[in-house]
Amino acid sequence: MPPMKAPIHVRFFLRLLACAGMWSAVLSACDGSGGRERPAESSAVAVVDKGEASQGADAHIPPDDIPGLPPYRPMAGMTIADNFPDYASDQALVLCDTLKKRGATWAAVTPCGAMSSMNSRNVFWSRWAERDYVGAIRRMRSHGVRVLLKPYIWCNEFWTHKKWTGDIRFADSSDRAGWFASYTRFMMDNARYARDGGADMLCIGLELPQLTPYEAEWRALIDSIRIIYTGPLTYAAHGTEEADRIGFWDKLQFIGINLYPNLSGDVDPDDASLRNGWGPIIDNCARIAEQHRREIILTEAGFRSVVAAAHKPWEWPEHEERPVSMSHQSQAYRILADELYPQSWFAGIFWWKVFTNQSAGGPRDDTFTPQGKPAFDDLQRGFAKLHGMFANGHRVPAVPMEN
Repeated sequence: MPPMKAPIHVRFFLRLLACAGMWSAVLSACDGSGGRERPAESSAVAVVDKGEASQGADAHIPPDDIPGLPPYRPMAGMTIADNFPDYASDQALVLCDTLKKRGATWAAVTPCGAMSSMNSRNVFWSRWAERDYVGAIRRMRSHGVRVLLKPYIWCNEFWTHKKWTGDIRFADSSDRAGWFASYTRFMMDNARYARDGGADMLCIGLELPQLTPYEAEWRALIDSIRIIYTGPLTYAAHGTEEADRIGFWDKLQFIGINLYPNLSGDVDPDDASLRNGWGPIIDNCARIAEQHRREIILTEAGFRSVVAAAHKPWEWPEHEERPVSMSHQSQAYRILADELYPQSWFAGIFWWKVFTNQSAGGPRDDTFTPQGKPAFDDLQRGFAKLHGMFANGHRVPAVPMEN
């Protein structure tokens, strides 16, 4: 995901807490120094109860004809922010109904694992992340929306030092082993949520380019997850650069890529400029898909509603303020759909992002959400075309998927 900062209403609330002398209490609940830190369930890397191991060792793609659910492909998805109202709330179901009317068939639910510092070996559940994920997955699926469970890692230094998950690294092998053991326990919890809730896919990691070179550790993690969850797996790589370097795609069912490319440096780019920007990225994706014989999901992609939305689209409002522009966000949505949806390797997308708070977005908002903006209409038109490409038999994948 793009380097993250708190939404404006959250930052205002945090400032109020600081003024009231409560900031240290909030930190203690979030960084593991106090409060209700909950470690992952097991103290061993891959310990599960004998009775909870999933039946069957081979992953499979669920059939398209599950009553009440849309076809598995295309993955016309939206990422739902891990904000409040909660994923299991009635407001979340209202959002699901809204997304379905827009043509969305999938939602990404994003549990948060916390690290107290960038060099901490401990990944834990903070108070913020203690949600009813099983209930949320079940409720969303009961409303006809498939679910990708996509856990991620959060550290306060992402705010205070403008760090991101790509800065997490461990030169010392014992520190690295400790982190992988803790992360595996965190992911085993998520595997249980995915299994018990019936999630349609589980993402095993998100934008950890300094750690994915350690292939043996990731293969061991996947083997541990497979004890519990046998549904499809993916990993959300940081652009085609990380995706190109990953050596364990053969253990996963889909290649996942978070794409926030710098498509144009123009302040007011024309359509041709953005299409040209996508050219080399499409070529790289095609090569990666063919090499690993896997379809590709854009596990994240998005654009802010600002001038030059396709220039440094990873930048958050707090990093770089720009004038609001509904038309530039709309243009970026439209061109992505035009250029990527018809590709034979393209299995779907999870747009970044929407909120259960129905007042999110709107004509003065400069964030990523398309809610209350013309880009929502462009998203809907693009999804309609995407569904048509699959429903009319035009999309027999040129890259056969191997399970």
